[in-house]
Amino acid sequence: MHVRRRGLLVCWVAGVVLACLNPSVTDAAEVTIDRDRAMEFAKRFDARIEKWTVEHRASAYQAAVVYNGDFLLLKGYGTVREGEGAPDPEQDHVRIGSLTKTFTATAIAKLLSDGRISSVDEPVNHYLVRFKLPQNNGAEVRIRDLLSHTAGFEDYFWRLADTSMGPSPVSKEAALEQMPAMVRPIGKERSYSNFGASLLGMLIEDITGQSYPEFLKNEVFKPLGMTSVVPNGEREFPELTTAFNFSAEGDFHPVDYVPISPVIAPAGAVHASAKDMALFMSALLGHGPEGFLPLLSRQRLSKILHYSISDKSGIAMQFFVSDWNGHRIVEHAGGWVGFESQMLLIDDELGVFLNGAGGGGQDSEGGENGWIKRPPLSGLGMREAILTDLLGPRNTPQKGLNKPVNISEYVGVYDDQRRTFSNAVAFLYNYGLMGMRVTVELSDDDGVLLINGNRYSYAGKDVFVRSEDRIIYNATLVDNQPIHFFRNENGSVIGLAPSLYISEFRRIPDYLAPLTVRMLLDYGLWALIGISCIFAVLFVAASGSFPTLIGPIISSVSSWVFLRTLEEPGLGFGEVIFGNDDALQGLILAANGMAAGGAVALIFFVANFARIISSNTALRWGTMVTGVGFAMITGALMFVFLGGNLIGWLLP
Repeated sequence: MHVRRRGLLVCWVAGVVLACLNPSVTDAAEVTIDRDRAMEFAKRFDARIEKWTVEHRASAYQAAVVYNGDFLLLKGYGTVREGEGAPDPEQDHVRIGSLTKTFTATAIAKLLSDGRISSVDEPVNHYLVRFKLPQNNGAEVRIRDLLSHTAGFEDYFWRLADTSMGPSPVSKEAALEQMPAMVRPIGKERSYSNFGASLLGMLIEDITGQSYPEFLKNEVFKPLGMTSVVPNGEREFPELTTAFNFSAEGDFHPVDYVPISPVIAPAGAVHASAKDMALFMSALLGHGPEGFLPLLSRQRLSKILHYSISDKSGIAMQFFVSDWNGHRIVEHAGGWVGFESQMLLIDDELGVFLNGAGGGGQDSEGGENGWIKRPPLSGLGMREAILTDLLGPRNTPQKGLNKPVNISEYVGVYDDQRRTFSNAVAFLYNYGLMGMRVTVELSDDDGVLLINGNRYSYAGKDVFVRSEDRIIYNATLVDNQPIHFFRNENGSVIGLAPSLYISEFRRIPDYLAPLTVRMLLDYGLWALIGISCIFAVLFVAASGSFPTLIGPIISSVSSWVFLRTLEEPGLGFGEVIFGNDDALQGLILAANGMAAGGAVALIFFVANFARIISSNTALRWGTMVTGVGFAMITGALMFVFLGGNLIGWLLP
């Protein structure tokens, strides 16, 4: 099947991305992807997805493979909705999550082509109308910074599912309410930012006077013949595939539909079919409508790419650009509740799209009905399986050479910098309740590290590669990839990043390791409960005043509430992403209760000091000692809470 051609001039981001690398960026690949090789891959890929479906890694898949404008594979697998068969790849929607960012980048490319944006180096505030971005340490945020995730924003998942602010275009107040703080200098460190991508959508609206969904529909989807795509994640549509989660016993239940906030829509709201994505990939690979012209020259485009840890890895126009065995890979992944997607454009020739819906449950096999359940595929797991099948296992530097003198210098816990720093949600990250971290340990073999439990061999200066070639289908950000460590000016190891990464991981001191702090926090809270009770009894006995119970009672009850809230199932990412702030508000209330209880106890202690001093020796010293202990534990907990931004901070 050939992609339909139309006589409309459309400027595609392909001109930006696929030509953005100068010749020095990728090595010549030994294997050429010709039509025969592409067709063989499509057949194997089809069979592999059938196997994944039988293994219940997902309840449904949609897949597309395109080569030089031809559709080599366009197919649905599994169950589209309860009681129905496989998804129709031309009509049924899936949620593509952050792949939406590639459509947003395409729209920006269109505005650049039309001259409505003069340069990616222009400040965002030249075009933003409804509000103005604050400067970042005296520097203006440029469009380039938003396109490369280097504007300096922290990232948080607060109220991504909150639709209370109304449809797009959102108001100034709604946008500012969800705008994160800038916590790092512009251009110095890459950290994936949903809000940064959403700002590009607001830019499109302020420049064109159209809503983001309207502009995509008129300027991107219609010209390409993408008829099933929906740029709206605020409500459920009849054509949307239902994601089902499976249990290890074979039971299944539908995943609840979770809307996406209009503020974040340009970063993740699009629904699309496999055919829609096939048409989009064909256009990106240069087989779109007639009249297509490259956007910019190769020399100018290369400046848009933001390199990361090597000259083969970076971001161009929201797309990730990398190398696999000498082949250039331009890609993006996307996930939203119940869905995982991956899109790969390989050597300007081949495009692969895969979406998996549902999954869940634990690995199991057998049972009365021979039920098989394997872990669901993550976006990175999809990526690894596709590229390994097509291009072979990743070529890595020869393992075991130039072993470091002191491999223990890499050992430690590394914290993901794609997180919140400036408000109460930071507490959840600081104390291990949210976020991703990497643990690096020594193994029994010389020159080999255990990184999140997987074996990595030394492969050159500060680079480690997987010692095993097996594919981790439910891979996280640091699985399956070479790991690069980096140092400060004094030569000390301070962080790491996978070769294809969306943020850095910074080393944290051992005493701040989340498990250590969480354990000390638990012990501190139980100690406060215990000493509050003893202090209360002695305090009343020494002062003869029952109102002196108020402070210790408030502190002990608040401590118990804090402990119970920490133990609530789902506290963390799930609560925050849905905008359910009950748990976090409970922590804030309890923390402030402890502070209030301590203050009340201090007031009563001072007011009754004369009575305490005049009491008998045992009561006097017992009250004084427990009072000091009460004050010290309360003070230590307040220090922890203040360090975690939990007291005195409002939610975003």
